[in-house]
Amino acid sequence: SGKVGSSENIENIILYYYNACMNIAFVDMTFHIQNTKSSQFFIEILKPLGNIHHISNVDAWRIVPKLKPDIVIIWQLLLRPEEIDFFGVSNVVLIPMYDACPHSLDFWNKYKKYKIFCFSKTLYEVLYKENFNCLYSQYYIKPNLCTAPLSNAFFWERYSKLNWNTIKNLCSRLPIKHLHYHTGLSQNNSGHPNKEEIEKYNITFSSWFNDKSEMNKILDSSGLYIAPRKEEGIGLSFIEAISRGNVIAAYDAPTMNEYIENGIDGILFSENNFPKKTFSLAQLKSMQKKSIKKAAAGYEAWENSLDFIRNFITKPLADYIPKKTLKGFLKYAENLLKYIIKKIIRWNR
Repeated sequence: SGKVGSSENIENIILYYYNACMNIAFVDMTFHIQNTKSSQFFIEILKPLGNIHHISNVDAWRIVPKLKPDIVIIWQLLLRPEEIDFFGVSNVVLIPMYDACPHSLDFWNKYKKYKIFCFSKTLYEVLYKENFNCLYSQYYIKPNLCTAPLSNAFFWERYSKLNWNTIKNLCSRLPIKHLHYHTGLSQNNSGHPNKEEIEKYNITFSSWFNDKSEMNKILDSSGLYIAPRKEEGIGLSFIEAISRGNVIAAYDAPTMNEYIENGIDGILFSENNFPKKTFSLAQLKSMQKKSIKKAAAGYEAWENSLDFIRNFITKPLADYIPKKTLKGFLKYAENLLKYIIKKIIRWNR
C-alpha cells in the first residue's frame, strides 16, 4: 500500500539492507550541510546501507555523474527531471518538504517516474491516490521529558507571516504568566508587543544565542510551545518540543495538524479560527498527558519503520531508465561554465 507498517516480507528487508554495500549520493542544500544539519538524522538512518556522500546541490551536477552511485537521494530540492536524469542513476528517491513544494498533481506528474518519500501525510495521500511510488512515515524524536510550568510559553518569531499580530490573539486564550519571545526578525518590526502587552504576559526577549545550550535552558523552562511557522516540511522544532513534553499550539496546517488533534493533545489555530474560550491549566495538563502518550507511541512507530524506509530506498525502480537529453546537457554546460569562471576569478585573486 505504500504505508509504513503494511505487510512486507521481512526476509526481503534483510536482503535489501543488511547485505547492502552501496554508494549513495545524498544531494542537499549547501545551507543544510554547513549550518542547520537538519538532514543529518536521516543520513544516520542510511549509514547501514553503505557509503553516504553528502553533496551540495551546487556541486551535484559535477560530482554525481563521476561518482556513479547506486542510489541518488535528493533532499528537499526539486531539481528538474532533465537534471536528475543527467546523473545517469536508475535508483532515485526524492524527499520533498510540504512547505517548500507545490501541492498540485499537474506539477508532480512529471516526477512520477521517481520514488518519493514523504514526511507529510497530506502530500503522501495526494500522490498515493495517483499511484505514485511513494512511502510515508511520521518522524518522532525519543521522548526526553521536562517538567516545565504550562503557564510559561515560548515563541520564536522566525517568519513575518506568523508574528505578534496573530500570536497575541492566541495568547489571550491561554493561561500565560510568562512568555519568552525569541526574535528571528528585526526588533523594529511594528508587529512586536507593546509596553502594555509586555507587562500583561511578563514577556522577556532574546534575539541571538551564542550557544544552543542557552536556548535549550529557556526551552526547558517553558511548558507551552508556540510553533513558529504556518507550514512545515517536517517540523523539527515543534517535534523536539513534543519530545520534551510541551503542549504545542500551532497554526492549523501541515505538518502541525498531522501531529496535533485540536483541543485533545494540543491547540490548532488560524487567523479566523482561535479558541473561543480561555484554556485552563487543568485542560492543558490533560492535553499534555495525551501528547506524551502519543509521542511515545509515535517514536516507537518511527523506529519500527526504519527497515521499511531502507527497503523502499534500496529497492530498484524496474521501469525507470535515465535518459540524457539536450536540456540536461545544456544545464550541465551552463553549470560547467559558471564553475570555470569562478575558478578563474579565484585564481586571479
